[in-house]
Amino acid sequence: MKISEVRKVPHCKTTPPSQNGSVRGYSSDILTYLTFDVNIRTSNLWVAPYSNHQQFLYNTISKFREKNWTFKQIAGWLSNKGYTSARGKKFGSSHVHSIIKKRRLRDQQISKKSKVIISNFDLWFLDRTLTNQI
Repeated sequence: MKISEVRKVPHCKTTPPSQNGSVRGYSSDILTYLTFDVNIRTSNLWVAPYSNHQQFLYNTISKFREKNWTFKQIAGWLSNKGYTSARGKKFGSSHVHSIIKKRRLRDQQISKKSKVIISNFDLWFLDRTLTNQI
């Protein structure tokens, strides 16, 4: 197919159907294409899963925070019970705060709405009678 065989029509009027259901002024030898670009910007296509240990720590810390425990009290309880951070270190109040903070940021990132932009609408007509003559 040659480029000269495809006609781009920037502004096109729709033609109402005739009595027999066909569209006046068009034949089956003309193919019509609607083209457009879709741009989707999202941040939640891939989310690193929490390990069982990370989920346990978050749930435990959240329960204690609901009971108004301080980060230092929670860190002391976790350390006394023998729990370690995700990297195997002894808990400090900053570790406990970081777990809550990072989970909150992660949840905010996941719940962000995706941004969808649809643009560059074009209507193309291809006259197949021109391609069948070759």
